[in-house]
Amino acid sequence: MKWIWAVAAWGLSSVLLANPCQDTVLKTVILQPWQSQSEVTVDNARRINRQLDALGFNVVLLQWSRNGQTEFWPSDGSGWLQNRLLSPARRSYIMGLYSDPGFFNALNLPDDELDAYLSVLRDFSLAEAKKIIAQSKVKIVGWYLPEEIDDLNWRTPARQAMLVRHYQAISRDLKALRPDLPVYASSFFGGFSTPKEYAEMLRSLQQQTGIQWMVQGGQGVLRKPQPATASYLSAVSAALPRQQWSGILEVFTEKNSPKAQRFCPANLSEIQQRKAVWCAATGASPTVYFSLNQLSESLFGIPNTGCKTEPLHGPYHRD
Repeated sequence: MKWIWAVAAWGLSSVLLANPCQDTVLKTVILQPWQSQSEVTVDNARRINRQLDALGFNVVLLQWSRNGQTEFWPSDGSGWLQNRLLSPARRSYIMGLYSDPGFFNALNLPDDELDAYLSVLRDFSLAEAKKIIAQSKVKIVGWYLPEEIDDLNWRTPARQAMLVRHYQAISRDLKALRPDLPVYASSFFGGFSTPKEYAEMLRSLQQQTGIQWMVQGGQGVLRKPQPATASYLSAVSAALPRQQWSGILEVFTEKNSPKAQRFCPANLSEIQQRKAVWCAATGASPTVYFSLNQLSESLFGIPNTGCKTEPLHGPYHRD
């Protein structure tokens, strides 16, 4: 077993050393909880945590604690996340709160209705935070708001003012519960605003609300046309001090067919190329990796159907 973990750590370390911007220690990995993962065994949960140890992840970001009607953090403390997967002794956690599967559809609402909708999201997220504080046995180092902000639906001054009110209100409520915890949100670009406009939007929202941005590079996502990734990352880096934002690197590659949408584990070459883009554009490499779902597909019992790629976590499939 030991040689397996050593090979995996060495393989990823070779990527890090090839990139002059990258620290030798990875920091944060994102986990998207799904009901299909609820049958993860105690043994596989231990193996997932050993995998994270080997790869140097010391923080896990839980993308949501509730997704629509599905509660991953039930009030009675019986959830599989609390009892099987989260490791109180090994790492810290950024806790995602309420996620609405209909969020992107809601962005088509008139502004007054969207404003009221965001208020509902805040109420649900605050309820999740209270529940997590009361039950959690792990070290919490931040909150994450699952609604992702793009460069298409928040371009107008009215929408941005709405978002300021949203972040100010939820941050105030969360700080009342735990004043020591930062509040994070993520954002992505699709080429609908210029790099400068996008960066200025993030800077303005951060300055008015204190939100800590996690910016998605989007290099694992299948998009046509592909936005000028380096230009957007460079603009964000110039607009925001490093302590106000972090970068998200996709460790998946989207491979779609007419019948299915698949997010396949990326291989080492793809990861090297993506990290090189971050390095050239920002002078640093991303510190947040998306996602643990791809790193640990087999350990979650998820078949790698239709994905013909050498995964980043290849050695972990052999035991």
